[in-house]
Amino acid sequence: MTSCPAGHQSVSTDYCDTCGCPMRVVHQSATAAAPPTAPTTCSAPQAVTCPHCKTSNHAADFFCKHCGYDFTTGSLPTTLPQAENTPAAPSPVSVAQPPGACEAASEPTLPSPTAPQPPSAPGQLTPQSPWPSPPDPEPTTHARRPAFRPPNTQPAPRRSDWVAEVWVDPAWFALQEGEGVAPSPGPPTIVPLRNTTAMIGRTSASRGIHPEIDCGVDTAVSRSHARLTTDGRRWWLEDLDSANGTFVGDATSTPPQSPIPTGQKIEIDADDRVWLGAWTRIVVRPATSTE
Repeated sequence: MTSCPAGHQSVSTDYCDTCGCPMRVVHQSATAAAPPTAPTTCSAPQAVTCPHCKTSNHAADFFCKHCGYDFTTGSLPTTLPQAENTPAAPSPVSVAQPPGACEAASEPTLPSPTAPQPPSAPGQLTPQSPWPSPPDPEPTTHARRPAFRPPNTQPAPRRSDWVAEVWVDPAWFALQEGEGVAPSPGPPTIVPLRNTTAMIGRTSASRGIHPEIDCGVDTAVSRSHARLTTDGRRWWLEDLDSANGTFVGDATSTPPQSPIPTGQKIEIDADDRVWLGAWTRIVVRPATSTE
């Protein structure tokens, strides 16, 4: 090992390993050594710029302290210094899979929306739904509306202002001197007179005769015997060509002997009575509040 002119120990014989100063070559003869020369003062080391990364380095450096550029050979190192300290990432380990596993993994299986859930065992917790259930509807306090009912289109029965009393008159039956026995007298039959006309007679279904004042079983009364008409305040009686005639008289006198003319309207008073057939007597009067 030799020393540079500055006194540094250096392995290299051309330049000092420490300061880069040129080394002095000492030639010694076999017989005598060369006279010593005066020591030479070494100049200060100079800076060297790396041609690769432009980093400033000492003139005595063999490599760039930043990128490792070799100033002697003029080449870069095969591996950068930064990469030397970085650990290599481990390679992924491949796991052997059975055939068809890749196809099954590429198509995710969606749960069927209609698939029934198995019943939970006793004591097993039921999984909670991620969505909150809607609140229960509040009980309504409104009263239920009644069902609609259409109005009654049928008119109410009109109150009758007049009625006809149909009696069994034994005195009239005795005056006729007819055969058979008259029915027992009793309370009269009250017939409301709601129309302006009312026919007196006996019902005949075969002939279509339905009188308003039906004299029942008195066979001496014709089917269409007589007719009553009114203007609302007064009443008139007309014989309809009956077989036995129609008789009119007041309540104080005895029954008349002659019938009224056929086809003529005869006004009847409030106290008049109408006789016809074998025992029938009819009285027309205003209706009471209960009739």
